[in-house]
Amino acid sequence: MVHIGKILRADYEESGMQASTYAGRLNFTRSNMYAQFRRPSIDTNTLLRISQVLGKDYFAEYSEYLRKKNPSIFPSNQMVQEEKEKYKSKEEPKRKVLVEIELTESEYQQLKKKM
Repeated sequence: MVHIGKILRADYEESGMQASTYAGRLNFTRSNMYAQFRRPSIDTNTLLRISQVLGKDYFAEYSEYLRKKNPSIFPSNQMVQEEKEKYKSKEEPKRKVLVEIELTESEYQQLKKKM
């Protein structure tokens, strides 16, 4: 299972920042920051804010865990691409065509009324 607190702590230690600076960036007290490091899980809004502030997608840690544990839920990129191709081939391709014609003002007004 993902222990998000350990991941956050490892990133903090790797950053080399002072605890007060790091906690300040996250709008935590130092004691709250260390409490987050001990937690195996975290509120999603808090994790979203941490991800935004630190510029790292911490949700990816959970996605990776799910991919490894449940490969049938997350098909490979090749399978996804094959599905896209299957649906794409069923669509008839459309083309955009630009036509320019020269009209008199009266012809243009008549055409405009029909539209």
